[in-house]
Amino acid sequence: MEYPPRIYDFTLHIVGLIVGAALIVGHLYALMRTAETQKWLIKLPRSKSAGIGILALDAVWCFWLVSCVDLEEFGWLRVYLQVVLAYIWLTLGMFWVGKPYLLRDQINWITKSVLRWRALSGLGVLWGALIFSLALFAY
Repeated sequence: MEYPPRIYDFTLHIVGLIVGAALIVGHLYALMRTAETQKWLIKLPRSKSAGIGILALDAVWCFWLVSCVDLEEFGWLRVYLQVVLAYIWLTLGMFWVGKPYLLRDQINWITKSVLRWRALSGLGVLWGALIFSLALFAY
């Protein structure tokens, strides 16, 4: 099958391998170091350094994408897309700023029971294994 030229260097195969491996390693660590990971996860929503790190990583990724992706094929949609995205981002931003306790409540629910924690961590490992195996055999 003939594919159109790629707009950046990562193939679905490579991204699948990276994401699958990260999910497997992260959730296995959560299974092996339950108490340590739970303490870190409970502190995460209020961590200024984690927020700065995630924002910096997102900014680098965004600037990299903008520098190498040709978006002229969507030129006719640019104005509409910008308006719709702006409204979506504003709405979501107001929702999460107005209700920051939701993430903390979800984390507290997950970390309250060791059985729940292990079950969800195990599901994360299985999800990572599925993505990794799809990257190996299907993409």
